[in-house]
Amino acid sequence: MRLDDENADKLALAIGERLAMYREDQNLRQLEVAEATGISRSQLSRYEAGTTLPSVANLIVLAQYYGVAVDKVALGAEDVVFTDRRLRKGVADVEAKGAAYCRLLLDFIEEVLYDGGKKDGSREDS
Repeated sequence: MRLDDENADKLALAIGERLAMYREDQNLRQLEVAEATGISRSQLSRYEAGTTLPSVANLIVLAQYYGVAVDKVALGAEDVVFTDRRLRKGVADVEAKGAAYCRLLLDFIEEVLYDGGKKDGSREDS
C-alpha cells in the first residue's frame, strides 16, 4: 500500500495524537522527553501536532521511551493483532502494569541481552 498525501496527513495526525497521549499519561513535558530522547522539543511538537511524520528511528526511540510497541504508536491499539493467543495475553498483561513498568522491562531486557548485565558492555564469564 502506498501512502498518498491525504493518507500520510491522516497518519501523521493519528500518530501525533497517540504520542501526545503517551506523554500526557506519564505527566511529562515535551522538554523532558526531548532531553531524555535527544529529539528536539520543536520536533516533538511537530510530531504531536501531526504536521510531521516521525522518522522510523525517532518512532522507535519514542515508543521505547514511552514503553509501548512501535505498532501501537504507528497503527493504534485497535489495529495491532497478535495471532498467537499466548503472546497476545502476555503483551496485555505487561501493558496493564503501565508505561513505567514497560520501560523498566525494556531497559532490563536491553541490559541483559546487549550488555550482558554490564554497563560497559563487557561480559564476565563464570
